[in-house]
Amino acid sequence: MEPDFLSLKRLLEMQPVDYEIICHTEPIRSAQQGAEFLGIAIGQTAPVLIVDTDQGYRAVAMSGDRRRLDFAALARCLECQRVAMASRDDVKRLTGHTPGDLPLVGLELPYVLDTRLHAYSFVYGGTGFPGSTLKIEPAALEKLNQVVGRLGTGDDYVL
Repeated sequence: MEPDFLSLKRLLEMQPVDYEIICHTEPIRSAQQGAEFLGIAIGQTAPVLIVDTDQGYRAVAMSGDRRRLDFAALARCLECQRVAMASRDDVKRLTGHTPGDLPLVGLELPYVLDTRLHAYSFVYGGTGFPGSTLKIEPAALEKLNQVVGRLGTGDDYVL
């Protein structure tokens, strides 16, 4: 599966959502780097991680100020026994993207969204392409993804 920038644009235009694709010459490799480059709060950054569970793979879009995932709490949220980070090879095979370049929207995986993102008018995350960033309303993440769980404001998780 090869990533397709036009597919992303079509997905974003299917729903009435406010977004912008910001192009840059250097890839952004961390929440801190993204916050500094874009001049935003680190909490507005929204890295996407892929986790492997006993129920299948899940995408997790989390606020950059969270800094870590509580895998035991995530397992409780998803009502599964095992949660671990997906391997780099599995991420590439499943999504067509490498870790660090995962898009905020459009993966064919169930998503877990961080409710901390709703504190902002816009959040910033991957497009699937290293030279661009997606600026989007947090509510649009709910519309454009198959959401199966939510990270609460602390380390709690809610369905």
